[in-house]
Amino acid sequence: MRAATWSSCVAIVVALCCPVSAEVLYDVVPLKSILPPQGGEIKLIQDLNDRGDMVGTWSRPREWGGGSSAFVYVNGQFVDLKPLAGRESSAMSINNLGQVVGNMSRKSGAQYISIPYLYHDGTFERLDALCDPGADAFAINDLGQVVGRARYGEGAPPFLYTDGLITRLPTFGGTWGEAMDINNRGQIVGDAMASDNCHAFLYADGVMHDIGALLPYDFSTANAVNEAGQVVGTYSSSYSFEWCAFLYEDGRVIDLGHLGDLEYAVANDINDAGQIVGKADSAFLWTDGTMVDLNDLIDPGLEIRFRSAEAINNHGQIVCYGKDNDYYLLTPLGERQHTPAPAPALLVAGGLAALLARRCGRRR
Repeated sequence: MRAATWSSCVAIVVALCCPVSAEVLYDVVPLKSILPPQGGEIKLIQDLNDRGDMVGTWSRPREWGGGSSAFVYVNGQFVDLKPLAGRESSAMSINNLGQVVGNMSRKSGAQYISIPYLYHDGTFERLDALCDPGADAFAINDLGQVVGRARYGEGAPPFLYTDGLITRLPTFGGTWGEAMDINNRGQIVGDAMASDNCHAFLYADGVMHDIGALLPYDFSTANAVNEAGQVVGTYSSSYSFEWCAFLYEDGRVIDLGHLGDLEYAVANDINDAGQIVGKADSAFLWTDGTMVDLNDLIDPGLEIRFRSAEAINNHGQIVCYGKDNDYYLLTPLGERQHTPAPAPALLVAGGLAALLARRCGRRR
């Protein structure tokens, strides 16, 4: 018995020491099999929370009136937000409480403006306080704080919205910027205009830190921040075709490298374990100082190729975009309990009916 146990331990150690490219580390679920009702198509997935809930934009089937609109996939239910947010709408971010922020387009005089909204459990709220004359919300944390890009006169600065109050964040001398993510510590990342170009920033404790000033090129943007304050993003030059992914931590910048010969890498997201996902020559996972092609970590018999990794949660689940223009959910082996199951058509219809009923009830 002891010998068998020792052999098993040795086998596990050997397996862990093998190159990751030789291992199958993820289950793969095509999201077209679980997300849109029949006849619909997922156009874009923007975010994934720790429960496996997702938000994005979808093309509606003809029997649903056609067009495209925001959707929410939460607790196994697919909810079309067109009845509330309209046809020209997007869902941008979902927190671990299931609160969603997005944007909808409305006509104001001779032009269309973007109006942020907050959706949660059938309740829909327009965040009109942010619209002067328009704004875009990009992210929400678990405290319900929202960040994005506002429009004030000629400028469009990054903003923080919390408890009904708007804080206009500073820039680096320009009038334009956008806040792309916020963690539960209130740290905000994004990019803001400087004298030469847009610079990535970390806003913490009322101080604007210019990450771009530490980078070799003149353009940069920060896309995500985790609870440890680690920031990921991309930098480039106005005069170069090279794009580089970076990690910013403890006041220093780490270049994440590239895959293959293509000098292109974009870091899209980071979880609390410091795992980073994005797009290089194909979808990548950066962990423990190494960039790995996610295509090497799945069963080759699936004959799927991923272009980009869009989001990662704290269970290590990753949303990938495939070369077949479909989206996939990758779940680490051993985390199957977080893999969504296909939603029955009646459940989808029931979720929509409940949503409409609540809306009609508020109109009375």
